[in-house]
Amino acid sequence: DAYEQVYSQRRQTLRRWMVKQVEWETPILASIQQRLRTPLLDKFFILTGMLGNHAFFFLALPFLHILGLGAFARGVTNVVLLSVYLSGAVKDYISAPRPASPPLVQITRSPAHTFEYGFPSSHTTYVVGTIMYTTWFMYHAWNVHVLWISVLWAFGASIVFGRIYCGLHSFVDVAGGALIGTIEALVLIACNDVLDSLILSWSGPLYICGALYLALSTIPRSLELCPCCVDTFCALSVIAGVYVGSWAYALVSAHIGNPDPTHIAWSTSLTLAQNLIRSVVCIGAIVAWKATSKPMAIKLV
Repeated sequence: DAYEQVYSQRRQTLRRWMVKQVEWETPILASIQQRLRTPLLDKFFILTGMLGNHAFFFLALPFLHILGLGAFARGVTNVVLLSVYLSGAVKDYISAPRPASPPLVQITRSPAHTFEYGFPSSHTTYVVGTIMYTTWFMYHAWNVHVLWISVLWAFGASIVFGRIYCGLHSFVDVAGGALIGTIEALVLIACNDVLDSLILSWSGPLYICGALYLALSTIPRSLELCPCCVDTFCALSVIAGVYVGSWAYALVSAHIGNPDPTHIAWSTSLTLAQNLIRSVVCIGAIVAWKATSKPMAIKLV
């Protein structure tokens, strides 16, 4: 086993245990999939899986900022992107495979991610973390009825169970992702005000970008190239961009007399059509930057 020759004793021990656990669970997972699988459920769980992937958050997170949800938008961005980093780092460190296919059928429209390691489930990590953080805001800041909070959790549970149904993760993968997401959300909730104040302070971006650089430089190296390594790099880069962008906006807004420089206001002086055009322009700029920045960065490097 090449892993035995390269990895430390601790990584070998964790990986051996995880491989045995996934192998033990695989027949059970295959049986569950065979009993439950229908064409309608296939479409449903493919859809919920797409609503919890990186492409969805790439388009959805900017809208939180455009709609003027400053502190909440920054907090959710922290949760989602740090979930990508933490789950990716653990995946590379342990390097445990996904459940075997066959006997399982991997139901997905993102086949590239089937080449990732299995533990922990990235979807579960950021779904659990995001829902916990959103629940805290809904209950304490927005006074949302518990019925809507229950609907949110039911939706999250469907995404998590979909990872099992689609044959992409084992029970231990999902449990690990839920644990990481829970711990991460609790820490960010406890540090929410301090972190948000730091982001908008004069020296905040320097400290935070330095911390993100250290986080990037300490990503474990896996034996095989895993797509989650690229996702991790992109996630930390976006966090740095959000922090520096929020800081710059607050600084400029303060000088031009903006009464609340901590968020972008959804202007009530504009018509709905004008606000929608503003949103389309913002999202279009983000998509264009994503398409052009990577080739430019590769050429510079």
